[in-house]
Amino acid sequence: MDSYKVTLAFLGFVLVGASWLPHLLRGRLLTFPIAYVGLGALFYSLPLGLTLPDPDPFLFSEATERITELVVVFVGLSTPEHTIIPVVLHRIELIDALAGLCDGR
Repeated sequence: MDSYKVTLAFLGFVLVGASWLPHLLRGRLLTFPIAYVGLGALFYSLPLGLTLPDPDPFLFSEATERITELVVVFVGLSTPEHTIIPVVLHRIELIDALAGLCDGR
């Protein structure tokens, strides 16, 4: 199989998934990044006959760092505002009281 065609098919799948997955996963505990990590693990485990690079993050530490930064920024920007937990004063007081119990006050 031609690697150019496989790459185009893979990128098309990723782009279609980027538009459909948030709607399909709405209201579920499975999130968009977790779904893509699972699909990536599945892709690497399939015997496709392709020579894929070694997924060892220590072997490609510079690339791993850059991709991780990109993913963190993407996930942070794509998080809807309603999923961010509001800070409530009585929760902070409870946490402070529990910390005081552990601190020996």
